[in-house]
Amino acid sequence: MGEVTVQQGKEHQEVLNEAYRRIGRNLFVFQEIELTLKTLLHDGHLQITASQLQRLIAERGAKPDKRTLGQLIDPLIDHHLTPFDPDTIPQKPSNEISISLRVTFKFTLKERESMMKELDDLVTERNELVHTLLLRHRFDTEEGCISACKDLER
Repeated sequence: MGEVTVQQGKEHQEVLNEAYRRIGRNLFVFQEIELTLKTLLHDGHLQITASQLQRLIAERGAKPDKRTLGQLIDPLIDHHLTPFDPDTIPQKPSNEISISLRVTFKFTLKERESMMKELDDLVTERNELVHTLLLRHRFDTEEGCISACKDLER
């Protein structure tokens, strides 16, 4: 990846470095959130027999989850932020030992709507950082870097 070469003074270089630091910090935080959601969606509902568990352990990590943050939100809402009735889990007759585990979060309807809005805002902020930050700010000027730094603190 090529670098943009710009004639700059010391103050511009310092604020440019700060903008880069904030971009990196924000990307890191978004990636942590995405990884946490992937783990929750992958491991948050488990209904498995002993032989299936052995196979799952052997295969774990073989296929990385390539969904984006935006693609994780609907499954999160549908499977973990929705009222859950444990009596609705289908029981499979088996002679094997089985385990059933499900992670859910209990919210009132108002809290759930608020969480959905926050998750939507999170995806929007991540997409703005990744896809439009360079379109909205000029990093070849000290003023553009200062503006980007302010934007990156939201």
